[in-house]
Amino acid sequence: MALTDDPLPDEPFDWSGVAEDVQGRLREVVDLVDECCAEILDVEHRTAARRLLARAVVADPKIFRRRGAPERAAAAICWVICRATTPSPLTGGLSRLKELLAWFGVRGSVSQHAHVFLAAIGVDPHRRYGAMDLGSVDYLVGERRRDLIAIRDRWLAH
Repeated sequence: MALTDDPLPDEPFDWSGVAEDVQGRLREVVDLVDECCAEILDVEHRTAARRLLARAVVADPKIFRRRGAPERAAAAICWVICRATTPSPLTGGLSRLKELLAWFGVRGSVSQHAHVFLAAIGVDPHRRYGAMDLGSVDYLVGERRRDLIAIRDRWLAH
């Protein structure tokens, strides 16, 4: 009931608790996420992506101790946030996700890479049933929270 549709604030990446040995590789991913959000998403998506990335790397720094392209990691983070923000691929979300992957130059799916980040924040990637529930409204932009409030209010009215 306390949910609001206030826009997410413009927050810097939170480096506290990030293991020193992964900061270089992580910086590459953060920079790519920031560039993508500046070009095709927005400040709210950037804040949500930064939050997800920071919490995931603090919970499981091994993510960045493995080999991997920073473009694929950044694409996976942005993909998760866009999936959580877009209620249905049928409402324009699918074209947005394709545009997102194209921006990073990533071919194929990033869902397997996204599973690593989801597991790190405590979300079972195999229990999504098509929806992307990240377990916290901290990752949802104001527009998505507004949709959830409207759904809640419709149910409460009946």
